[in-house]
Amino acid sequence: MDAIVSALKIGKLPEGPFARTSEGRIDLRGVEIKVPLALEGFVAEGVDLSYASLGKLLCRRCVLADWIFDHSSVVLLNNGTEVSRSSFGNTRLTGSASTGGARFVECVFHSTEIEGAIFKEAEFLKCDFGGCALKNIEFGTSALQKVRINGRLEKCFFRGELRECDFVNAVFFDCAFYGAEFTGCSISDHALLFDNWRSAFQVIQEGSRSRSMSADSRQALEQMCRIWLKVSDYTKQELIDRRDLQEAYGEEVANEVYAYLAEIKSAAKAVG
Repeated sequence: MDAIVSALKIGKLPEGPFARTSEGRIDLRGVEIKVPLALEGFVAEGVDLSYASLGKLLCRRCVLADWIFDHSSVVLLNNGTEVSRSSFGNTRLTGSASTGGARFVECVFHSTEIEGAIFKEAEFLKCDFGGCALKNIEFGTSALQKVRINGRLEKCFFRGELRECDFVNAVFFDCAFYGAEFTGCSISDHALLFDNWRSAFQVIQEGSRSRSMSADSRQALEQMCRIWLKVSDYTKQELIDRRDLQEAYGEEVANEVYAYLAEIKSAAKAVG
């Protein structure tokens, strides 16, 4: 194992006894690296780190193509690195962070567990998040383009541009889109995307006082309005998921409130 660490640190891929997988990748499956490992300016293609325990992997200005992290556990600290055509299937990326222009291109994150991660000024291009559990993630001003997310997102925060993304099978729970911009994105039939949130919120807030609805629904809506009031000045667009409301307020209240919001959305669209 020391030979692997030493080789990686000087920017070389270990050969010899590790051989290659049937797909032709350097075979490092199952390796266990307990100490933090820093890679600087590392350029490598075709590495299989499936079922590995990598601890903290710090990549500065690296170029990693066709790497396999399936079923591995790693805290990926990615600074200015590009990761392309790589797989993170059933991978634990809890606590990971990507900053300084990090890019993920055509990467697959299937059934990946990502919690408490920070992606600051990162870029995700043509990536696929299938069946993932994303929780407490700060996407910051990261840009997502042609990204598909199929799974549950909880307490995730977006501030950047979301372009041509597929959110049809994504479920948003307590997520926020402070300053985020949706362009050409597809969303679920269970969600409403308000393009001009400040204007829509004013209508929602004013209408909630005269809207005929149950006491529980009115109370829920008033509570939501108090929360939205704090961010209405700098939230450009807002996405509201019916399933998020159902989890927070119960199905009956959620459906009544959602129906009211859908009317506001429909009216705004008609005017536009």
